[in-house]
Amino acid sequence: MDEDDDGGGIGSLFLDENYVEQRISIGHHDIPVLSLQCSSTDYDLTGQIIWPGTELLLNYIVDHSQIFQGASIIELGSGVGVTGLLCGRIGCRKVVMTDHNDIVLKIMRKNVALQQDTALLSRIACEKLEWGNEEQLFLILDKHPEGFDYILGADICYQQCNIPPLLRTVNKLLQHHHCRKFFLAYISRIQSTDRAFFNEASEHNLELREVEESRTSPGDGIYSGVIYEIILKRDCHNCRTFSAPNI
Repeated sequence: MDEDDDGGGIGSLFLDENYVEQRISIGHHDIPVLSLQCSSTDYDLTGQIIWPGTELLLNYIVDHSQIFQGASIIELGSGVGVTGLLCGRIGCRKVVMTDHNDIVLKIMRKNVALQQDTALLSRIACEKLEWGNEEQLFLILDKHPEGFDYILGADICYQQCNIPPLLRTVNKLLQHHHCRKFFLAYISRIQSTDRAFFNEASEHNLELREVEESRTSPGDGIYSGVIYEIILKRDCHNCRTFSAPNI
C-alpha cells in the first residue's frame, strides 16, 4: 500500500480513520487520545490502536516516575502516542515519539494537539522513523544532538521480520552520547518470535535484564508480558543472559 494514497485507490481499501476519543487513566493522569477500537485490516496500520503492552509500560512509568523525571526520551513505534504523552506529563524534559507510517504519524500529532497544554507541547516532538533506516535516524539525531537518556518501546516485537531492523536501530541509539538503556514492554505471542528476538538481541550486542516483579498478564490476560531493560553488553554489570523466554 502507498502510504500517501488517500484517494480511491488500493490504499483506501485499508484506510480507517474513524477514530474514537477515549481517556486513558493511569495514576493521577487522565490522557485524552484518539484511536481505533480495532486494528485496521492492513498490518502496517497497527499503530492506530492501543495494544496490551502499552498498559504494561504505562504502569511501569508511573510506578518508577523518578527514573524518567527530567530525562530525554525517544520512543520507537509510538502509535497513537499515549506513552509519550504520559512521559511528558510526568516531567520528562523532552519526548520524541516516532513511527514509520504517515497515517499513524497524523493521528499521533492530532493526539499531541488534543492535550491543549502549551508547556507539554513544547516538550514533545513527532518524527518519522523506519527501523533500520539510518538516514531517518541521523536526521532525528541532528535535530536532537544532545541525544536521549532512554529509549522506550511497547508491544513492538510482534512481527518477526521487523526484529532485526528494530534492534539495529536500538544498537545505534545506545551508542549515541549518554543513552543509558532501552525499556521494552515485551508481549509473548509466538515462541518462534520469542526465540528470534533473543537471538537477534545477542547478534546486535544487546544484553537483557528482566525488571523484577514486572511479569504480568495485561488487559484480558490472554498474553503474558514483561518489562526488559536492554543495554549494550559492554555496559552490563551483573545482568543475566537469557535464552528464549518461557512466557
